[in-house]
Amino acid sequence: MTAKTKQPKEAAQATAPATDTRVVYVGPTIIGLATRNTTYSEIPQELREAAKEAPYLLSLCVPIGRLPVALDQIRKQQGGIYTFYQKAQGYTPKQ
Repeated sequence: MTAKTKQPKEAAQATAPATDTRVVYVGPTIIGLATRNTTYSEIPQELREAAKEAPYLLSLCVPIGRLPVALDQIRKQQGGIYTFYQKAQGYTPKQ
């Protein structure tokens, strides 16, 4: 490989965008806590606090790249995300 062919590759790596760290909450809407299909750049403090009591809530915050798989599991009513979704349907936040 010549130096010429290495330069464009190195330049492309230097200018590549950072990995998308946003997540989407795919669980049911829980009033005062989380709204279904909301995108977060950072998981809200209220949701993190609730996850201390119900850790499965954080499993419903999926990276954007995995969103189609998560929504497909909910639609087909099968898979791990759907199991967490069912648990979250019965969750009531402490007041």
